[in-house]
Amino acid sequence: MAESVQILLEQMIPEFEKWKKKKIFTDAEIKRIIKKRTQFEYKIRSRNPNKVDSLRYIAYELHLLKLVKQRCIEMGVNKKKHILIGFVVRRLHFLFDRTLLKFPGDEKILLQYFDFCANNKANKAMDRVLGRAVAFHPTNENLWVMAANWHYQRNQDFKTARTLLQRGLRINESSQVLWLQYFRLEMLYRETVMERLLMLEKPLSSSSGATSSTSSGTTIIYIISFSFLWSYHCPNLSVSLYFLSAALV
Repeated sequence: MAESVQILLEQMIPEFEKWKKKKIFTDAEIKRIIKKRTQFEYKIRSRNPNKVDSLRYIAYELHLLKLVKQRCIEMGVNKKKHILIGFVVRRLHFLFDRTLLKFPGDEKILLQYFDFCANNKANKAMDRVLGRAVAFHPTNENLWVMAANWHYQRNQDFKTARTLLQRGLRINESSQVLWLQYFRLEMLYRETVMERLLMLEKPLSSSSGATSSTSSGTTIIYIISFSFLWSYHCPNLSVSLYFLSAALV
C-alpha cells in the first residue's frame, strides 16, 4: 500500500511545482496538501474502506478547487489558468470514479458527481454518470428525467432524450412523472420544428394561414394521442384531462 501511495504522490509533483511557480500556494501550504492527501489515500486504501472517508476526500478536493480558482483571480493568473485548475478537476474525476467502483450505485455520490460534471462542463463524464445512474436505479423516475433533460437542454440531442424516456417508461409504465415529461419533450421538439419550418417559408399570407391551421391540427392530434396512451397504461383521469386541456389553450 505504501508503495502505491508513494507512486501516486510522485505523480502530483508537476502540479505542486506549477502552483509554487505561479504563487498559488506557498511551500508550507503545499506540504499541508501533501500531508492531507497522504492521510486520505491510506484511509481509503484500507481493507475495510469507509464511504465517509471517500466523501470527505472529495469534499476536501472540492474546497481545494475553489481555493485554486480564487487564488488565480487574486494573483491575476489568466494565462494557463485552465492548467492550474485542471489538476484538481482531473483528480476529482479520478476520486469520483474510484469511489463509485467501491460503492457502485450510491445515489448520493452519483448526484454529487452529476453536479460536479455539470458545473465543469464535463459532457463525456456526464454521459457516463447518467448511464450508471439509470442502470443502478432503473425505477427512480427522477434520474430518467434528469438524464433526458441533460441531453435535450444542454446538448440539443432530442433523439437520445426521447430514447431515455422511452426506456424509462418501459420499466416504469405507470409513472405519471415520466409520461408528463415525455409529453413536454415531444411538444417542445414539435414547437422547435414548426419554428424552423416557418422561418424557411415565404412570408405569404395565404401560406401562413395554412401553416397555422395545420400546426393547430397537429397539436391536437399529439395531445389526444398522449391522452389515450396514458389512459391505456395507467388510467388516471386528472392526467388525461391535463393532456386534453392543452389542446384548448
